[in-house]
Amino acid sequence: MEAGQASFKEETKDSVKEMKAGQERMEAGQESVKVEMKAVQEFVKDEMKVVQESVKDEMKAVQETIEAGSKYGSREKKQTQFWFQMQSHHFAKENGNRAAARMFGVNER
Repeated sequence: MEAGQASFKEETKDSVKEMKAGQERMEAGQESVKVEMKAVQEFVKDEMKVVQESVKDEMKAVQETIEAGSKYGSREKKQTQFWFQMQSHHFAKENGNRAAARMFGVNER
């Protein structure tokens, strides 16, 4: 019986040693994971800065394009308004001449 108890004590000591070694490995693994997570967080943080700068540059380019388009559109609008004014003046003149020609009995050709 004493041999069984001695064997049991020996196995218990071995089990305790294995548990302590396992716990140490686990703690080392956790520390390694913490270091890796910190590295990943730094990488993501740096990448987010790059992405934010890229988005900011793209938004600036879009804004410049919109502003350029509105300036161009404004110029186009003014040109179109001028063209319509000239055309309406021309048509009014033509219609006025035709009306006068009819009034005085002149052939319109």
